[in-house]
Amino acid sequence: MVTIYFAEFYPGLPVMHQATWNIAKCPTHLIAALACLGSTKYHRKKGLDAESSMLAEICFRHLNEAYARGPADYQNIEFAAASLYHQVYCLGVAVPSLHERADNFRGILVQALRRTGVYRSINIADPWSLKVPSIEDLDPKDAAKLEFAWHQWRAAEMAKRLAWSVFEYDNSLSTLTTKRGVVSLQELPDRLPCDESLWEAQSAVAWASMASLTGHSLQGAPFRPLLREILNGKAISDNVPSWWKRCCAQTIARLFWNLKEMDNSILNLYALNSFTESQKPLRKYLFQSLKLLHDSAVRPSRPQDLVHVNITCLIYHHANLYSQQEMMEMIILICQNGTSPNDMELDMAKTRLQMVLASDPVHARRLVYHAASIIAISRECTVNTPCEIMRVFDAYAYVLAFVKFGPEKRKTRSSIRESCAVNLSTPATASGTLANEASESEDSVRLDRIPWSRTVAQQNAVVLWINKNCGYPSIDDAHDIYEDGSYAKLKAIALQAIENLSVWDLSRRFYSTIESLN
Repeated sequence: MVTIYFAEFYPGLPVMHQATWNIAKCPTHLIAALACLGSTKYHRKKGLDAESSMLAEICFRHLNEAYARGPADYQNIEFAAASLYHQVYCLGVAVPSLHERADNFRGILVQALRRTGVYRSINIADPWSLKVPSIEDLDPKDAAKLEFAWHQWRAAEMAKRLAWSVFEYDNSLSTLTTKRGVVSLQELPDRLPCDESLWEAQSAVAWASMASLTGHSLQGAPFRPLLREILNGKAISDNVPSWWKRCCAQTIARLFWNLKEMDNSILNLYALNSFTESQKPLRKYLFQSLKLLHDSAVRPSRPQDLVHVNITCLIYHHANLYSQQEMMEMIILICQNGTSPNDMELDMAKTRLQMVLASDPVHARRLVYHAASIIAISRECTVNTPCEIMRVFDAYAYVLAFVKFGPEKRKTRSSIRESCAVNLSTPATASGTLANEASESEDSVRLDRIPWSRTVAQQNAVVLWINKNCGYPSIDDAHDIYEDGSYAKLKAIALQAIENLSVWDLSRRFYSTIESLN
């Protein structure tokens, strides 16, 4: 099970230092936490969910015992890592009682990271003794001293990676449950994770050589200057690692969440619509920053890069969907009550949704593009996280709502040619199955392509469809989403996509919701 964790889940949470990790020296709660995550994939295939639950109970019991023994046993990096992994598992299985007990450990975990100084709070002492050696002090001729420096650096880097991973988990919990995050933006680490070439070095000598030859900082790059440049619209260098972009995207996503919470609080208390209006320039500013991160995405060359790029791009597209909070809430209400007959509130929501979609058809089509991009990224760069499942569900929910409740937008092929003076043909290099590629007509506008595979001509075709409704928009096997029967086809595609993400029990809830739609 631990081996499965390193093969399947490590790229998403690259916290453990594989070169020095030794199961014989690992505390039971950490072994159980790693095995618990690994078991979710293995046991789901074998139909052995009870075994995963048993491992979760073992992990929880040993975490409790370590906490009961006092700070010496829970204020260490192994306890913090085990606690994080256990919380990720509890979030994914979608059991309320597990959520509650994971939340109890979330406070302990964050407090431990604050005490180390990794999170920017005032700390009296550093119980983990986190020291980062300097490159100048590395002496390849002194093997013992070099080995000590390597392990010292590993502990500090692992704590920093853990801090960023906890912040991302905190964001995921807020996204899935609307709970306020525990980690504030002010206390995020000063430094970003170090270069992977240093982290993946298999020996102290290799680590020291990489540090001296590449010039990579042993402390990691400063976080706030990079974020400031992105927020100011400065072009992102190709040398910026994909994990750094992911960290910045998560930070901007938290800013969006904070703005949404502020809006809700103000509107509930004072009903000041002018306040929400005043936030629009800031939201536009943040969207531009996320788009900058999204557009800098390149074809992944390593498993870790695949995860980082996936999450960064999904954050951008999902933020656009949820910028229309009222509309998405109506869609979710309709989805959750798909089988309820003669429900007045449901009928009102459907009528209101039709009005909203018809009021700005260009923006409605733009959101279809964002939803289709989520679908493409998840399909071709799958990352099994609880948050990704929710984003995929939201994407399909919006597309289905658009097809069913959106305004009539059909055009004949001749009217398309008359109104659009651009050839909408798409090259044979389109992403997707061969069947999909072969069936694309010259006027087809493929919406579900991953960002780095879309040519300029293909992107222009999408923009033309969004702005002028030119072309036949397609998603997966639905070659024209306006055609009769496309709703049923897209629903079947959605169910299959969510079933493919069934590593987590959370997917079952989303599957049932889509399945109940009429």
